Amino acid sequence: RSIFDNNSGAIAIIEPDTTISMVNEEFCRRSGYMKQEVIGMSWTQLLPPKDLERLKEFNRRRLINPNDAPDKYDFSFYNKNGEIRQVLGSFAMLSNRKMIASFVDITERKQAEEALKESEEKYSKAFQTSPYAITLTNVEDGKFIEVNDAYTSITGYTREEAINSSSVGLKVWADIEDRKRVVSSLLEGRNIADKEFLFRNKNGEIITGLFSADIIHLNGKPYILSSINDITARKRAEEVLIHHNNAITILNRFAIELSNLTSDVNLEALIANQVKEFACAEAAIFSEYDSSTRTTTTKHIIMESGLLKKVVGLLTSARGHPN
Repeated sequence: RSIFDNNSGAIAIIEPDTTISMVNEEFCRRSGYMKQEVIGMSWTQLLPPKDLERLKEFNRRRLINPNDAPDKYDFSFYNKNGEIRQVLGSFAMLSNRKMIASFVDITERKQAEEALKESEEKYSKAFQTSPYAITLTNVEDGKFIEVNDAYTSITGYTREEAINSSSVGLKVWADIEDRKRVVSSLLEGRNIADKEFLFRNKNGEIITGLFSADIIHLNGKPYILSSINDITARKRAEEVLIHHNNAITILNRFAIELSNLTSDVNLEALIANQVKEFACAEAAIFSEYDSSTRTTTTKHIIMESGLLKKVVGLLTSARGHPN
């Protein structure tokens, strides 16, 4: 009786007809009911609909065969204020077919578990839907622990290929020495933010990416958490823009030179030189076509120094001569 009354868990004695015949002080404290209020009440009045039918079925099976129903399970109940509390209950049949039930309040734990689950789901969703390629990598061998969808899209490797192969984590590096320097820097406590690096996709094509990484510890073991922002298209667009700006500058300078042209200037040489610079060519030839004879006369040639040596080298190599 003393153990029953002073137990830290809420305990109730329940009759075969579901009425509560005895409770301890902790039961009253948890439920909000006084003993005289709860004794004689059916336990079914304390349960919300979502749990009621399940526990009624357990009770039916227990009365037939005490071993045919679980003796521990979670459920929820209403306290006197109508608040729903989550509890972990333990149940046992007594020799007189009465049931002794005890439970501990796990509402806060359940709420923490739900919050943690929600947080994990949010991070998992953010990980998978990020436009940046994100990887979790083993420090020692460069093997991937996890990759997201953007990584598979950028590199061409499937998730299974990336995770199951110890070499994929190394193959993506266009320069393995870069990876060694990155790992060394991270282990020394220096994180990396938006550094421009080159990577290879599965087809061997070079990708320009902004690389960010830091060391995180899981279960006491260090891993590299990294992200890659693919800027290949942006870099190409920048190169095209630079080329266009250079072309416009050359054309503007050419227009100015033409407007200030004097009679002693070699026009053919000027045009050939400007065309060569505009086209970024190694050589440019200015020729004049005679329609009556259908012949072309070379007027001026501008070429890079060393171009003739390149041509000779290619010709002699094609003919099998070393010199």
